[in-house]
Amino acid sequence: MIRGSFLLSLVLGLIGASIVQANTGSRFEEANRLFEKDDFPGAVQVYEGLVSDGNASVSLLFNLGNALFKSGEFGRAIYFYRQAERIAPRDPDVRANLQFTRKEVAGAFAPTKAGWKQFFHHLSEREWALLTAVIGALWFALLGAREGLQQYRLALVWPIRVMGALSILMGICCAVSRSAWSVDEDAVVIVEKANAHYGPLDDSKTAFFLKNGEEVRLSGEKGDWIQVTEAGGKLGWVRASELQHIAESISETLKQEE
Repeated sequence: MIRGSFLLSLVLGLIGASIVQANTGSRFEEANRLFEKDDFPGAVQVYEGLVSDGNASVSLLFNLGNALFKSGEFGRAIYFYRQAERIAPRDPDVRANLQFTRKEVAGAFAPTKAGWKQFFHHLSEREWALLTAVIGALWFALLGAREGLQQYRLALVWPIRVMGALSILMGICCAVSRSAWSVDEDAVVIVEKANAHYGPLDDSKTAFFLKNGEEVRLSGEKGDWIQVTEAGGKLGWVRASELQHIAESISETLKQEE
C-alpha cells in the first residue's frame, strides 16, 4: 500500500513537473513573439515573470537583456547580460551583446578585473564545482583500487598523493571562484541620469553625472548613499536606488522593482 502510494506520488510529481515545463516553454515562446512584434515592454514583463518563478537559464537572461536594451534600459540590460555571463562566461553571444551595449552607452567601460578574478571567471561556479567533483572522484577511485589491488599498492602511492593534492587545490579554487563571482564590487546606473555628489547629502554639490548603463566600482556606503569610482577615477556619492549592484541576486533585484 505504501509502495503504491509512493509510485502514485511519483507519477503525479512527474506529470506536474511536465506541466510546469510546458507552461514555462509556452510563456517563453510568448515573450519571444512579443519581442518579434517590437512589443519590448511586454516581452520584458513576461521574461521577468519567468525569472521571478525561478527560471534563470542563459537563454532567458540573454533574451531579457535584449528586450531591456530595445526598451532603452541599458543599465538593467547590462545587469542581466552579466548574470548570463556568470552562468556561461565564455558564451560568444552574451559577450558580444554585452560589449555592444557598453559601446552604445557613451562613456561606459568594462570594469578592469584583478588578474586572479579573470582567471576564476574563465569558468562558471558550476564548472569549477564539477571539475572539483571529478578530480575528487578519481582520488577516491585510486584509494579504492589501492585497497582492492594489493599488488599495485606501491605503484599507486604517488598517483594517490598527486590526486589528493589536486583535490584539495580544486576545493580551494571552487571556494575562491564562488567568492570571485559573489563578491563583485561593480554596479551599473539604472536611471536616465544620476548625480554624483561630493558628499552623501542631497544638498551636496554635484561632482559629475552618470548616464544610464555606465558601470562604476563601489568604494563606500553611508545610509542610502553609495560612494562610486567612475571610469576616469573620479569619486562621487550616488543614491543607492539609482544603481544596480552586479553581485546582487536576481530574486532580490526583482523584489525591489515590485
